[in-house]
Amino acid sequence: MEAEVDLPKDLLHYHPELWHGPVGSKMANKLFLIQDQDILGAIRYHTTGHQLMSLVEKIVFLADYIEPGRNFPVVHLARELSEKDLDQACHYALENSIQFLISKNIMFILIHFCL
Repeated sequence: MEAEVDLPKDLLHYHPELWHGPVGSKMANKLFLIQDQDILGAIRYHTTGHQLMSLVEKIVFLADYIEPGRNFPVVHLARELSEKDLDQACHYALENSIQFLISKNIMFILIHFCL
């Protein structure tokens, strides 16, 4: 069964690590008929986050950021914060993600991609 999936025409211009969120969200909707916007949003933005995330989106975003296989300098504090304050932990994760992307000169791509 082949499903039509409407994705941005310029998707391949973005950093490859950012593709799987939007693609996964579209595939979940088209192939598995998931229509719940919280679930689709959580899939789409689990690596980038966005303004006004729902509770489900925050949980999935943070879970992806702090999953046990991750080992980078700030992940330990993010894990600690996640046990105390979800919003603070998300803010910390986003702030550090932005700093990392700026250091890699891919911040513009992220901002444009999330709009």
